[in-house]
Amino acid sequence: MKKPCPLFLIACLILTTFGCEIIGGKDDGDDDGISIDLPPPPYQEFPRWSPDGNTIIYYHSGLQLYDPSNDRSIHNPDSAGIWAMTPDGGNQRKILNAGYAEWSPNGEWIVYVAGAQIFKVKFNGTSTDTSTIEQLTFEGRNFFPDWSPNGEWIAYDSNNDSPNGQSFIWKMKNDGSEKLRIVFTPEHGEARMPSWSPDSK
Repeated sequence: MKKPCPLFLIACLILTTFGCEIIGGKDDGDDDGISIDLPPPPYQEFPRWSPDGNTIIYYHSGLQLYDPSNDRSIHNPDSAGIWAMTPDGGNQRKILNAGYAEWSPNGEWIVYVAGAQIFKVKFNGTSTDTSTIEQLTFEGRNFFPDWSPNGEWIAYDSNNDSPNGQSFIWKMKNDGSEKLRIVFTPEHGEARMPSWSPDSK
């Protein structure tokens, strides 16, 4: 049987000493310690494919610097918002000051959340047409809009008209009319982040 290579043993020793187990600091409390494997907070999330498959929109938090030694981060509010990119990750650019967005089924509109209200705007995959911005909700706090596959409705969660401030599922026409709360179960807690079935039912 061959003896292990000395270089291999040295590599194992280094990985064991400096690997992901090194999370805490000194026991005397003088050092908070530094974890070399502690991940940063989410800074790019909620990716959504365009119906034609040519563009991905996503939320970018504007994270500039993350310090794992104290779990603190620095964000640039000017770069925070909805960004777009090609499927290979290229041509990344900010398109909206918003926190969440979703495509219309025909790929011509984006419905999005800004200031806890829901809006929609035309987007051609390159730029938004700001002259088409329409505010769809005006009361309560409204989030996570999801366009029905038939294009007729938008489901979302809202605390509007909620007796205890909890959020429940609503739907409205794609022009913001005919708002209706469709899921209200306070005894079971909130109902949030709706998603349509493929048949829009």
